[in-house]
Amino acid sequence: MEVKITSIETNVNVGNRQPAVNAMTVWKDNNINESFIEERDNFLNGAYQPPLAPKEVDPNIELHCRECCKQAQVNKITYNKGKVGNENKITNLKKEKYEAQFQVYKLNKEKRTLSQKLDKCQQKLGSLSMRNVNKRIKRRNEKIQTLMEENKKLKNQKQHLQALTRKIRLKYKQRAAMLKYYNNKVNNFKNKQVNKVISRNIEQKNEGKQMLEENQNLKQHVYFLENENEEMKERLEELMKNKEITTFENGKYNDTVREVYAVLLAANVGVKNVEHIVKTVLNKLGGVKIDRLPKKTFAEIMLVEAKALAQIQSVDAMINSDACTLHTDGTKRKGREYGGLQVGTSSGQYSLGILELSQGTAESFFNMIKTIFTNLGELTDKENKNKKAAEIIVTIKNMMTDRHIVNTSLKNLVEKWKSECLPLVIENYDTFNADMKKSLLDINHFKCNLHVLVNLGTQAEAALKEWAKTIIVSDTLPSDSFSHSTPDFIRASTKLCVPGADHKSGCRALGIIDKLCTGPLWRQIEESKHILDLNNVWLNFYNFLDEFSKDSSDLLRGKVIYPDYTIKDEVNNSLFMECEKEIDILTIEALQILCTNFLIIIKRQLGDNLPGGKFSVDSAENFENLKNISKNVSSTNIISERDFANLDRLTREKPNANTNAIAVEGMILFTNNKTLQWLDSLNPDKKTEVFKIARENAPKMIKNYRKQKIVIKEKHIELTQ
Repeated sequence: MEVKITSIETNVNVGNRQPAVNAMTVWKDNNINESFIEERDNFLNGAYQPPLAPKEVDPNIELHCRECCKQAQVNKITYNKGKVGNENKITNLKKEKYEAQFQVYKLNKEKRTLSQKLDKCQQKLGSLSMRNVNKRIKRRNEKIQTLMEENKKLKNQKQHLQALTRKIRLKYKQRAAMLKYYNNKVNNFKNKQVNKVISRNIEQKNEGKQMLEENQNLKQHVYFLENENEEMKERLEELMKNKEITTFENGKYNDTVREVYAVLLAANVGVKNVEHIVKTVLNKLGGVKIDRLPKKTFAEIMLVEAKALAQIQSVDAMINSDACTLHTDGTKRKGREYGGLQVGTSSGQYSLGILELSQGTAESFFNMIKTIFTNLGELTDKENKNKKAAEIIVTIKNMMTDRHIVNTSLKNLVEKWKSECLPLVIENYDTFNADMKKSLLDINHFKCNLHVLVNLGTQAEAALKEWAKTIIVSDTLPSDSFSHSTPDFIRASTKLCVPGADHKSGCRALGIIDKLCTGPLWRQIEESKHILDLNNVWLNFYNFLDEFSKDSSDLLRGKVIYPDYTIKDEVNNSLFMECEKEIDILTIEALQILCTNFLIIIKRQLGDNLPGGKFSVDSAENFENLKNISKNVSSTNIISERDFANLDRLTREKPNANTNAIAVEGMILFTNNKTLQWLDSLNPDKKTEVFKIARENAPKMIKNYRKQKIVIKEKHIELTQ
């Protein structure tokens, strides 16, 4: 900034205290106050009066008076002295004025600064009013709350990220373990392949030598066989002469005798008659004599060995199967609870055991399953029975039961036990992630489709009974002379002569339902190749029921729902003959009632198979994988029913078998599993080993059976108290 200073010399009247001074004025290009400049100009142009010059004395004037001249000289000297003094005073006053003006300038500048500060302070003071302070406090609190919420969110995000980090680390750790496991597996496989190649090369190198040695050996073998042939001819001739078979060797009956006895006993030959039948057949048909045969006691024990052989066969099938299905069911016979256990494998269905239970609870059935699997483990591997039992239970991927509510709890108990067995079988199981553990642990719980038809019958009976109560009016018979239940009417042939359209329409409705609905459904269930293929069958049936529950006229007219499975015979034709109008109306009403009740049953019991259910194609996480795992699942639980049917038959035919139920169990298992065919497929060494295992375990199986009977008896006593 440039500054220009100019000196102005002025004369000021001393009398008026306005000396002549040299005024110093300061101009600044941009920062001089305009008011200051204006005041200065006004002073210089208006109020300021320059001093008057002293009058000059005319030198021509003659001083007439010496005194006057003298006085004039004195005055002049005085004036000159005063002039010098005044000039000094003026100079000092100029300095004082300049300093005063400079102080005024400084004060004005300070005033402006203080004014600006005052304005700022007043603004601040205005902003610090109670209302503004409250607003500021409110804004501060809101900001604090917002920051606290953001802080909380950040903490939650931090915790989530930490948990996610731990999960990712665990996942990578699990993957690393799995990668290590599969790398080891691949390396082992490669090593095996390399060893095979090396062995093959070594074999090829030695092939020439071996062929020469084999040639020599073959020549020797031919010579040996020729000699043995001669010996066999001699022995055969001697045998034909003697015609006697040896059955007892090394202190025990040989395996051939045991196999024959097991087959005959399973064919329902009595233990007292087996010896006589074997001797008679061999003597009469072959003319062969036998030195000795087992008696009744051996025959009874042989049934236990037959059970052991059938169970060994089942374990072999389960171990070699991809995914097994566990079948279980219960029944009550003469006040006793029985539980049956079967298994479905890729090679077929097998019975594992039938045991008496203390009561029909989920815990009792689970204890039965655990007992049978533990016995299977001990039967096939006595030293590591727990691990072997775990290997067997791990093969179970599916369950098939009836629709009793207790089976849901049973499935949970089996899964819990399976979770305890998995670490014993699978190495590094604890390092697997949750999804892999779940896939290994989960058991798909399927339910028998035929039981749906049974429940439809029960619901139909109840529905028609209530319907009959509302429409039956009899003037000729008392109200208690016949049952209001149409099924009861069907069972009682005497009621066929009762007049009226009520029972006729109910019977006709049931017949139509059988011919067009339940009969074809039953045939489709039995012919189904995969249980999940029935999903579409049940969905179509549900849609038909929904339609017929509103109007069943098409059913009465004989609309065929399943053309390939509907049988048209005389009964079918008679159901759709022309009838009285009253019978037709009541038949349609009965059909609509049945379809409405069936619709409720289907929705309640087949929810898992209908759209939205866990086994439907639109809801299952991986339907193709589910279908592959369940390929060994039967569409029904009829195998369990067959075991109980055989139990009823044998109990009826052999009343004394109630005291030795393990023998009946052995007959059922050996027959249902077709164990004889399995034994014929084994090589001689394996067959000998299997018979040895069965023979050695039979006494302990009998001992365990007797202990179990005592335990059940004690539990029965506890329940009755």
